Amino acid sequence: MMKLVKVEYCNWCLFSKNGLFLLYVVDNKIFLMEIENLNISKIYVTSYKIDYIELSSDNVHFLVLMKNKGCVLVYSFYDDDIIYKIEDHFQKYTHSFFINKYSYLCVLKYEQKYISIYDTHEEEMCLLNIKDAKLKKKRYCLNDDETIFACITENNKKNKICLISLPNCTFINTIQCINYEPNCVFFTKMNNIITHSKKYKLVHMYKIDGELLYVYSYLSQLPCVNVLLENRHRNVLLLGMENDEVKALSLENLKEIKILLLEETITMDEKLKIYKENISKKNMPNFVLSR
Repeated sequence: MMKLVKVEYCNWCLFSKNGLFLLYVVDNKIFLMEIENLNISKIYVTSYKIDYIELSSDNVHFLVLMKNKGCVLVYSFYDDDIIYKIEDHFQKYTHSFFINKYSYLCVLKYEQKYISIYDTHEEEMCLLNIKDAKLKKKRYCLNDDETIFACITENNKKNKICLISLPNCTFINTIQCINYEPNCVFFTKMNNIITHSKKYKLVHMYKIDGELLYVYSYLSQLPCVNVLLENRHRNVLLLGMENDEVKALSLENLKEIKILLLEETITMDEKLKIYKENISKKNMPNFVLSR
């Protein structure tokens, strides 16, 4: 007779950044496997179901988020005990992440609409609460060297970009978003700030001191932007439009560099399509798609 095997469904699974460990989560348990010998070296047990895990860049620590219970735990690969804990049973935490350079921890609090910054070297030491913060992804960001944190806030239908200096957690500046509602913010390599408003079809570029440098508008065009992506290597901003256009803007001055038309498609099945750029077919290699 065939033996019945109990199947455990994995909720999360990720490798440590140095490739030495594999973490996988089943409900409220975290299993730590050593890749070299495939042995489970530790099992961390939490009080509640785990919603999210993030690894620190130090290859030692990782955080565990339990959203509905308002709880964040920090563990070490090399320790059995909890390293750091933030808990508030009367709050929902929508997200949490490391600011690796200073061993800081950010927690996004749903009811209060706070982004709270903690120092993990001090027991539940809250360094700053940013009020009226928009908590969705892309509404907050760090610059490349993690010295400035930016987030979008809204109060009485007025939107602002708050800039906070790290590690001292002081406000540098507040940029007023006049007559538009930003839905994402990020830094360029030059530490300028880019905001995009899908509703108003605008892209703004500011200096840290609040000076407006450039505005790109596609208001006269019907299609909206479905995808916005920054390419640091090319120093361009890519706008994926509803009409199958991709606009490439310079991150120096928001001028259009190129427009790609995604007209020709190779249909592999009903779900997947591969798009080809409408460029010259000279010297193009031949590709054969086979099942």
